[in-house]
Amino acid sequence: MSQTDNRPVKTFNADSLAVRIHASEANMAADAARAVRDHLAGAIAAQGEAAAILATGNSQLQFLECLIALDGVDWSRVTLFHMDEYLGI
Repeated sequence: MSQTDNRPVKTFNADSLAVRIHASEANMAADAARAVRDHLAGAIAAQGEAAAILATGNSQLQFLECLIALDGVDWSRVTLFHMDEYLGI
């Protein structure tokens, strides 16, 4: 799928939050993966390293698959934290 195929079909702001609506979950995952890749690569370029918290669960699998398939991140310079949402346990 080309990069232009993953463009949002609608964008708007809700207060200060930029909202991007996509035609499919696959398009959303690919677009989000590119944004995260760009952010991580920028942090590594600026600071020599990056850290991120990644959500877990089936809803994240497509995004994570897209993210690891992209070039441009030196994963040896990234510290990842696993986010679980077990509040109160």
